[in-house]
Order: sequence, then structure tokens, then C-alpha cells
Amino acid sequence: MLNFKNAYLESLTGNRKGDKPEETEKIVELLKKGMLGIATNNYKKFLIAKKVAQSFGIKSVQQITIPTNCFDLTPIPALSKATAGSFISDCDFLLARGRLGAPGSGALTVLIHKSGAIVSAVTSPPSHIHKLPLEQALIANVSALFQRLGMKRTGKGITEKTETIYSNATFLDLIRKIAEKKAKLLKTFKGNSLLIIGGYLWGAFLPKLLKDNFQEIYIYDINHDVLQLCSTISKAKQPETDKFDLIIDLTGYGGVKVEKEKAGKFTAKITVSEEPSADRKLKTEKSPHYLLKLKNRNFNTSGTMTLTVKISRNAADRAEKELPILYAVPQLSFFESLLFEFSSPDSFLNALNNPILSVSAPKGKVKSEDLDEIIEKEVGNLEFILERV
Repeated sequence: MLNFKNAYLESLTGNRKGDKPEETEKIVELLKKGMLGIATNNYKKFLIAKKVAQSFGIKSVQQITIPTNCFDLTPIPALSKATAGSFISDCDFLLARGRLGAPGSGALTVLIHKSGAIVSAVTSPPSHIHKLPLEQALIANVSALFQRLGMKRTGKGITEKTETIYSNATFLDLIRKIAEKKAKLLKTFKGNSLLIIGGYLWGAFLPKLLKDNFQEIYIYDINHDVLQLCSTISKAKQPETDKFDLIIDLTGYGGVKVEKEKAGKFTAKITVSEEPSADRKLKTEKSPHYLLKLKNRNFNTSGTMTLTVKISRNAADRAEKELPILYAVPQLSFFESLLFEFSSPDSFLNALNNPILSVSAPKGKVKSEDLDEIIEKEVGNLEFILERV
């Protein structure tokens, strides 16, 4: 059973400091041992959700057939479906996907315990905004539901003698590792206030990575969705002043740029800029004191998403050379469209939580850790320098 009593007593006495690893592990343990009911009267949707659940190690899955349109007059239709499923079945957990709330509000995919307590939930924008086929959206949402609990995908092979292995490392893990390598050079700077201009992509991680070096850290970006991403990852604040000890400019222009964002109004004792790519080398209002550059020049740019894509491809090539596998596939998609085209930071983060690599291999020959080691080697090839301008 889930231990509600202990958590309640800890909160009551002021000793509750957030969820514990063992509590999440207990949910996962019960999920894998118990019966998962999927509340839907659409057999095709059930089969898709079932296959996704089984790929995360949940063996017992059954369909709970409910006339789901009757829940459209409830405040949270998807949750109502799952709750109804718990009333008419003996399942340990119930999964449902449906409308979030009001017509036009998008979708909610929710997983509840038989007690009625929610254990995981994922929202997605209205279909006319994300424009993904229903099957693709369903796979992404149900996958994200289990990934939130730290569960990793496993896979069947294309034949009885093969199996599909996924890396434990996700794209978000890779981005964080690249951000850490870049931020290491910036830890030589200390002061009262830091402004990060341009939160996408590794800028979203910088406030946490440099929190011990500055009393106040702020992020400025003209894109609301990027700011929401930064807030989700690091609880970054927007600037309250225009003078700082250090400005780190990540816009890719090679210095604090004016134009529409009015970023040129900010001043600092020291400015650091990420080296611009060739197509963005524009004259800037304020040249930086330092440039953060990629030392090994086998990449077109030091941009974090570019490096993420390149490393995942390189890791797939390396895996095919060094491991006894049939083939390796980087689990790439055009992640950035979810953030910049469909304005969905949550969907963007969910997509980045997918494994970096999947491989088809003879049974028992390769482990997820082998793929993680390959990825780590590729990250190790990255070397950055901080150059005085």
C-alpha cells in the first residue's frame, strides 16, 4: 500500500521536505506488480496505451470499457474517466486520457491509484495547436506519464533472438551535462548580481549551476515560452534592475544586442558572450569582455541544441562500431518546434525526457549502461575555453 499516513504526519509536524525516493520507488513497484486499467471504450487507443505501458515494464494491463462521452460535463473529464474506472474494476491503478477541462483546454493524461489519489499526470495543448496525429500524441503523453516517475522504457526485439535496448540517459540529461561543462568555466566569476540574457537552452540551467557564485540571478528573454521553460527548470527571476556585476549573453550575437528586445539597456562590470555562429555574427551594441568558445572545431557552432543533436548521432555511430549490435538509432525529433512553433514548454520538456539511443541487439549482449558509457565518451570530447576579447 501507499503510505499516506506517514507523509501526512510529517507534514503535520513540519518535517515534510518533499517527496522521497523510496515513495516514488514504491509507486513504481506496485505499478509493475499490479493490474493497470485503461479507461476507454476505444480499442485502438487502448492497444496503443497498453503497448506503451508494457514497454515500461508493466505486464498486467486491461481495458475498462466506459462510454467516455458522458464525462464531458464534468470539471476534469479525463480524471472523471479514471475515477469511474476505479469504481467498476479491481485494478490497482487506472489510466485515462481525455479533455483537461473546458472545451478548448487541451488534453490531460492521468494515472491514479485505486484509492483515488493521483500518482502522475501530463497535460498537452489542444490538438489544433500541437497538430500531432492522435496516435503520436497518445504515445508521447502516456510515455511522459511513466517517465515522470523515473521509469525507463524497455523493448522487444524484431525477432525472438533480438531485443531493443534504450539508454538510461535522456536528451535532458545530455543538455544538462553540456550546460555543466560550459558553466564550469563561468564559476571563476563571483558577485552580487548576474543577468543571463537568452534563456534557451543551457541558460535555463545556469541559475542552479551558478547559484553559489551570486546573491541574485536573473534571466531576460523576449520569448514568454522560453521564460516559462526557465522558470520550470530553475525558478529563474526576471530582472528588477538594469545594472549587474556580470552579464552572460547567450543570444548568439557575440555581445549584448539592442534591437527589439532592448537588451542593450542592461550594463555590467563584465560581460561574457557565447561565441556566435557564422550566420549570426552581427555588429553589437556592447562587445563582450570574454567569449565562451568551443575549443575543438569539428562542430559548426557551440549551440547546446546543435551539440545535443550531433552527440546523439555520433554516439549512435560509435555504438555500432564498438558494441555487438545490429544497429543504433538516435531517438531524435524536431524538439524545438514544440517550444517555438507550438508554444508548449511542457511538451518540449516531455520530449527531451526520451532516451537518447535505442539499439537492436542479440539478446543478453548489450545493457543500457553500455549505451550510457558511449554517450559519456562523446560528451567527454567537448572542450570549451573562455577567451578574453
